[in-house]
Amino acid sequence: MTLSKAIPSLIAIAGLVPAACALEITDDTLKLQIGLTVQARAENATAHDTKGANYSVLGGSDGANDPVNFSLPRVHLTFRGTYTPNWVFRATLQDEGVDQTGTSPQNSSTTANSNRGISTRYAWIQRVDKFDDLTNILQFGLDKPFFNDADYTDDKNLLFPERRAAAALLKARDVGAGYRLSGPVFTVGFDVQNGLNAKAYNANNQNTKSGYMTTARLELSPGAEWKPAAHTETYIGKEGHHLVLGADIGRDGNNLGAGATIKRSTMSYGADVLFHWNGLTTIAEFRAQKRSDESFVGAPTAELKSRIWDIQAGYAMPFAGTVIEPAVRFSKIDNNTDATETVNFGGDTTGAIGAGTKDPDHGASGKEFEAGVNFYPNGNNKSKFQLAVTRWSAESGDASATIVRLQQQFCF
Repeated sequence: MTLSKAIPSLIAIAGLVPAACALEITDDTLKLQIGLTVQARAENATAHDTKGANYSVLGGSDGANDPVNFSLPRVHLTFRGTYTPNWVFRATLQDEGVDQTGTSPQNSSTTANSNRGISTRYAWIQRVDKFDDLTNILQFGLDKPFFNDADYTDDKNLLFPERRAAAALLKARDVGAGYRLSGPVFTVGFDVQNGLNAKAYNANNQNTKSGYMTTARLELSPGAEWKPAAHTETYIGKEGHHLVLGADIGRDGNNLGAGATIKRSTMSYGADVLFHWNGLTTIAEFRAQKRSDESFVGAPTAELKSRIWDIQAGYAMPFAGTVIEPAVRFSKIDNNTDATETVNFGGDTTGAIGAGTKDPDHGASGKEFEAGVNFYPNGNNKSKFQLAVTRWSAESGDASATIVRLQQQFCF
């Protein structure tokens, strides 16, 4: 299906609207909110492999793409609340990548009518103490670390249907402990979590202790009026201004689940800037990663260096109680900075994301340009339609992909 035919076809089926609900229960000491986020997607793709043959974007292999693929990228049921002024809690159940093929950790379905499993996405408790204009938070449980803004930002606050490409580098969501300290112009945080891979002991590594995922992030604003209350990629046309400069570093050490004869250590660091002025919201970021595989059997240490940078902007225009928001994004993806790679879309052959991973949302090493428009019928992100076109071309070779995504979001 050509691009000119794909867009009308996807718009025509946008009437499939998922349901959502909201509920709040309160008493003298407890406040409990129940929330639901549902994202329904229809997608058309045209792609070619490194030799110019047809390539299936969602299948991650040579083959034809269906005219339209339907999926539920995210379904989240959340329980959150407070107990007295000092305790905050959250538990979220998820079902992700429903009928979305590929082997990405975020989208782990491999065939249609699959991935109906429910799992725990978040489960944490925070102790919050305020001292004048400082807020002190100590957290335990399952959560994403305060690290890598592209991955940390909540799904419902994204400018495009899919996350920024930089989210793939050293992404984490594990059990551990975290600390946050916030003031009028800054937020600093540290996290220690279980390592990215499960321990896989064998005769080579059975006497080696598995490591941890440790991260640190600092965010600065020029004044209290410039500091946002939460992470978001769009302010949906709300008047005001925000500016945040972020920098972070993280390390996953002594990973014993990456191979039978190695222990893997991965270091990642990045910097990002968010600027909001009334209808305009822009984000630019740079992220780098270095992975080292140290052998237990005398082989040389193998290293892999990766680098991703991207810039995006959206301009939200209120109109008769609704908001229309055109958006653009450009990403430069380099999963192996020491080589010129000839790869297919989503085919992470170098393993920068993870060995064997195929990401159906973004291309591998190459350039990626995206343009789209968001429509907010009620002027907020509780109901949002997103139409976006992605064009990716490989760093080397003939591989390319053009993808049209229509996504509707309902969340409360």
